[in-house]
Amino acid sequence: MFVAQTNLQLYAQLPPSQLPAVAAAYELATQLFSGQFRASGKPFLAHLVGTASILAQLGRSLEEITTGLLHAAYDNGDFGANSGSKREEVRGVIGELAESYLETYSSLPWDPDRYPASDSPLERAALVVRVANELEDLLDGSLAWVGPQRAAKMQARIEPTARLADRLELPELARALRQIQPCQPASSNRPESSYTLAPRTYARVAEIVAKRLQR
Repeated sequence: MFVAQTNLQLYAQLPPSQLPAVAAAYELATQLFSGQFRASGKPFLAHLVGTASILAQLGRSLEEITTGLLHAAYDNGDFGANSGSKREEVRGVIGELAESYLETYSSLPWDPDRYPASDSPLERAALVVRVANELEDLLDGSLAWVGPQRAAKMQARIEPTARLADRLELPELARALRQIQPCQPASSNRPESSYTLAPRTYARVAEIVAKRLQR
């Protein structure tokens, strides 16, 4: 399975009928996750694209693919000074059903051993996206590039997540998860969580404003 890491690679995996909706979701993702990185140092956007790519290659619905592309919106997305509803903004881009998947995804406590193969369409779709997210986060030897506590937690979730994939009848994902190999740490000083790096120009402007406020 080739997992896309850019929007153009993702678009190449989709039928033409899905391109407008996925491109709109990607455009929103660029606004919500600008400057954000996973603990491994991978740009957050690449992780989101990869999650959507996995779902696309499984032949999942358009709504699940766009949910995958925005799955962290309510937890990590930067909505700025938007005084309106986050859900309304997202719903206006990806539609009511996909936004319902996204809201369900964000509200489910993550414990892969906790969930059976749910009969709830919303919960089932959210769990499918969650499994795809877990797999994408483990690809490319990422365990070697995160902090030791995070690496241990990620490693411990692999088999429970694979069992959940089995219950959801996702054999490709279960197999891919079980093929993830433990990695030796590449560095002793790696982040334990996602982080944001502001552009240098922004940092300089913030410094100037702070100095003026001190006068």
